[in-house]
Amino acid sequence: MIDNMKEVLSKVESKWWINQNGCKKDRQYLKELSSAPQLEMVRKQAEAMIRVYMTNFVTRFYKSLTHFRVGALRSKGDNSQYDLQGTLHRDYEASVNTKVPDERPQSIIVALDPFNIIYESGIPDTNMQTAHLYPGQAIVFPSSLRHAGGSNGITADRTYKYHLFAYIVSEESDFPSEVGTRLNVNK
Repeated sequence: MIDNMKEVLSKVESKWWINQNGCKKDRQYLKELSSAPQLEMVRKQAEAMIRVYMTNFVTRFYKSLTHFRVGALRSKGDNSQYDLQGTLHRDYEASVNTKVPDERPQSIIVALDPFNIIYESGIPDTNMQTAHLYPGQAIVFPSSLRHAGGSNGITADRTYKYHLFAYIVSEESDFPSEVGTRLNVNK
């Protein structure tokens, strides 16, 4: 499933991949994954893969988190998103943190290739940690976690490395607006 998803993403025409702010072609995402008819096969395959993680892990612990939106990322080179942008980010508006804990949005990133993620640990902007994910591993994190895509780890390797992600919410109005396709795991 992982190799097949990587192959599908590697064949998506470059015109569909959009540079992340300040990252040039080193870090890109499929902005129109949710709407472009030409990306329907890619979208369905990404949804199927994320659904495995949703049903086996996320909804087992967070019964209220039944809606998700998928996205795809690719990165190359040794620069992290933090190196290129100089900041960490959150996926959601701060207002979602007023919800009861079981209804607060989560995010998931699934490594199709080895992947590092940088995240804030402790005092803001002073203590960052890095977690390494191997292909098939995923990291689920809360709406309040500030994070950035980490380095691919090898400067000489200029091939793209692929990752899927999903925004997971209890209410569809909590979705970030910029990317992804909306699904309900109960349908």
